Amino acid sequence: MNRGIEELRYSPSPVDAGYPGIGSLFQNRQVIFQRGERSILATADFPPEDPWSSLAFRPAIRELLQAGWFDKQVVMEIGIGDGINELEVAGNISGVIGVDIDAWRLDVCAYNLDREFQDRNIPVEYFACDGIEFLYAWHQDNRDRFSGRILMCLPQSYGGTSTADIITKHPLLEPYKKWCRYGLDLNAGVLSSLRGIVDLDTQVLVILSDRISYSIRKEMI
Repeated sequence: MNRGIEELRYSPSPVDAGYPGIGSLFQNRQVIFQRGERSILATADFPPEDPWSSLAFRPAIRELLQAGWFDKQVVMEIGIGDGINELEVAGNISGVIGVDIDAWRLDVCAYNLDREFQDRNIPVEYFACDGIEFLYAWHQDNRDRFSGRILMCLPQSYGGTSTADIITKHPLLEPYKKWCRYGLDLNAGVLSSLRGIVDLDTQVLVILSDRISYSIRKEMI
């Protein structure tokens, strides 16, 4: 049974970083590190120093930030995780839509974002579901077309230890099974689904592995 967009909406559970048991709160799946004078909660299976983030995603975000790409835009991130990307652009954007298949990651994300964005009166919405299910629900509910910036660095493998780096098979990905051999069916499905819900001014930053040839990546996009 397909769920509507409001059924996918998630209200994060409070996380107290000072709680002595935080190491077991999410079954040892998170760590605390400092960002300036404030503590940030990050997931242990996808820490800030992970190469995908530190060498690819965040440098690209910082470059686009300097170019004004994010100015006054609503940012949607498919696979938002701990929300650190949004903290990078907090002073420039007008809203956040965060989607993640793991609700517990959204709890971590909300810990990081809510104080920062509430102080700035910037709305943040959370949705706990597979990215392609979220986009399908948006389309089926006939919501207004999204206008803004979209971030996505999605799993590109069927091997791995967590949903941070492994594709979960969803029935809505069936039309994109030709891309399975490259680990790109999730990316193909999400990019294709986005075309049905965004306006012409929306732009997407997507991170893809260069283990896959440029010609294949270009064809998929």
